[in-house]
Amino acid sequence: MLVGTSFGFFVGCVFSDYGSASAVTGIVVNLPMMFNGVFANINAFPGYLRWISYISIFRYAEEALAYNEFDQAPPINPPNW
Repeated sequence: MLVGTSFGFFVGCVFSDYGSASAVTGIVVNLPMMFNGVFANINAFPGYLRWISYISIFRYAEEALAYNEFDQAPPINPPNW
């Protein structure tokens, strides 16, 4: 929450009108969200776009949540049909 608030203050200080600030914020927030690895596999992206996933704060947050949730979980065995 602190990062989001500080980012909002930063964009508010850099841009004087609401339209420009809103456009830049949409790009800066949605671009890393598309490359976090939840919506599509990171290896499916072309090599020249794959670097975006490494600067995405959403990627590391999702990895931390998944690790926290499934670290001690028993392995899921497929059914033996």
